[in-house]
Amino acid sequence: MEILKEILRIVTTKSDKAKVFPELVEGDEAASSLAGRYLIGIASDQYANDDEAALDLYGTGSSDQRYRTLKSRTYERLMHSVLFLQVKQPEHSEYLSYYYKCMRNQIAAQTLMRFASRRAGYAIALKTLTIAQKYQFTDICVSLAVMLRESAAVWNKRTTFLHHHREAVRHMSALKCEYDADFLLDHLKMEMTVTSRKRSYLIDLHKDAMVKVETMRKEHNTHGLRLSSFRAAVNYFDFVEDFSGVINECDSAIEYLNSVPHLSQRARHGEFMLQKMTAALYLRRYSEAFTLSDKCIDSFTVAGNNWYFASDLAFVAAINIQDYEKAELLYTRATTHRKYNMLSENTRERWIIYGAYLLLAEQLGLYAPQQSRAKTFRLSTYLNSLPEESKSKKVYNVLIIVSHVFYLMINGDYDTAEKRIDYLRVYSSRYLKEKHFNRVRIFLRLIQSFPKHSFIPSEIRKNTKDIYEELVASSHDPMPSETNELIPFEVMFESLLKTVEKSTTT
Repeated sequence: MEILKEILRIVTTKSDKAKVFPELVEGDEAASSLAGRYLIGIASDQYANDDEAALDLYGTGSSDQRYRTLKSRTYERLMHSVLFLQVKQPEHSEYLSYYYKCMRNQIAAQTLMRFASRRAGYAIALKTLTIAQKYQFTDICVSLAVMLRESAAVWNKRTTFLHHHREAVRHMSALKCEYDADFLLDHLKMEMTVTSRKRSYLIDLHKDAMVKVETMRKEHNTHGLRLSSFRAAVNYFDFVEDFSGVINECDSAIEYLNSVPHLSQRARHGEFMLQKMTAALYLRRYSEAFTLSDKCIDSFTVAGNNWYFASDLAFVAAINIQDYEKAELLYTRATTHRKYNMLSENTRERWIIYGAYLLLAEQLGLYAPQQSRAKTFRLSTYLNSLPEESKSKKVYNVLIIVSHVFYLMINGDYDTAEKRIDYLRVYSSRYLKEKHFNRVRIFLRLIQSFPKHSFIPSEIRKNTKDIYEELVASSHDPMPSETNELIPFEVMFESLLKTVEKSTTT
């Protein structure tokens, strides 16, 4: 059932529905037939499984031969319709449009040859090979070159036979390299998930993959190998935390894609912009990440995983440069989409934190939204959800607890705030020892000064001048930071002091 749903989704979004499946067109008489009811049920998620479909249509179970026949025929119709997808520009890239056309022509050529129409098949294959070579569809080139070589042999055309043989050998060699490169990158991903792997081993594995892929790229400079080479290099620099190297490789990849518009796809641009944005955020180059954000988001399908990831990075960039209106727009667009509740718990948890920081910015007087978030955000629930001490979530745990402390102080609950600050002190000493948490540790020292000086703003200012200057200096530190602090720490500290001062004078 799930396979049918997936194929039907693709077919109905990429085809003329009125011609391919008239049953799905409102008002069509075919919709009342059993086949029509079945298609509509699949498309609308009416049926969770085969048993539900069989019960609705025949009043029996999925083993009923009538239902099995209906399902088989529907599957055949769907497979047939895959050959009539409307994969055309401008909705799809030139590259994807021609890939689909070449694939379809390849099937047509093979079919004609198998049914004793070799000359027609040969003509189609020869014309398609020219297109496939232009767009560097190596896998298709291999198949077509072999078909042409076989036909030349049947007709005893020696020169043509040897020409197509050389083409086949060249494309097969390139295809092997492309497959080997894919293996190296996929194997690397799998090894990264094994917790027992030592960092030194993984560094060597990344470097080895990068060197091998680049060597193959020099041998066969195909589009696929160029992309794999960029990916391997980005992976290596990212793993060794050379984020400037990541940005340089992404810039090179984007420049390459711009130089070959006929091979380019929005998703490929988005892939490297996404990597560049991530690296820029690690280096605290928020404006650079923000500049890329809209174009990066637009590169992906709305509400897809990469679209949400790009929106996430864009929000972090926007709120760090204090463009709260843009951050609000990104937050609203992401959390009000119908697919939001289908996201993983971890992803939704991050967006809840982002909502909390937008409300915090409002309560600190940093911006005044058209509609206050105070009525829609469940602050009491958020304050009572103290995170678990998880090393894998230590960055977000810090952000959550810090926001708790700020909310408590804004509301004058200094006793509870002091307990959370003490919790932060223990948390910091246990989990935030690494050098890239230096700025976080400085900020936490500032927060710890609040109860130390009885939450009196004037005393806090007087006694934390050196720490505050150290925090400001840390913002220019070239050392990458694992914590995207959302509202800049200096801004949070100054705004909280002003808010406390106002509350004590009223």
